Amino acid sequence: MTKQDAVAAVAKFGGFNAAARALRISRSMLRRRLNGVPAFVPAKNTAPAAGTATEAKRAGPGRSLSDFRSLYDKNKIVPAKIKAALANMPDWLYETEFSKLSGVSLSDLGAYRDQYADHVVQTRVDHRRVWARTVAIAQQMREMV
Repeated sequence: MTKQDAVAAVAKFGGFNAAARALRISRSMLRRRLNGVPAFVPAKNTAPAAGTATEAKRAGPGRSLSDFRSLYDKNKIVPAKIKAALANMPDWLYETEFSKLSGVSLSDLGAYRDQYADHVVQTRVDHRRVWARTVAIAQQMREMV
């Protein structure tokens, strides 16, 4: 539809809204035609240039299974969070504090606690678990308890 077609439709149907309804287009589309904006203007050179990042992204193999596993597999996520928390904690923390620091729930800590048994100390008085930053600190704490 050209500008002349839009002007003729407005004159024929007696108004802007009636013309848009009769042509089954939106009022904004009719307004653009009246302003002389063409219906479709193809962009020049729409194909990406050879060797661009877009082409390389399409040509690559995509994401691997290990990428998916690192995002969704608890057997990868929880141990990684525990290791990061052990590296960035004070000498020792109670298990609830360690859970908050690591971002791992207490139930997940319970499931993976056996893998880090060298870092966990069970107190005798109040039966609380304490996580130690290093195995050496945990050993010294066990001797004190």
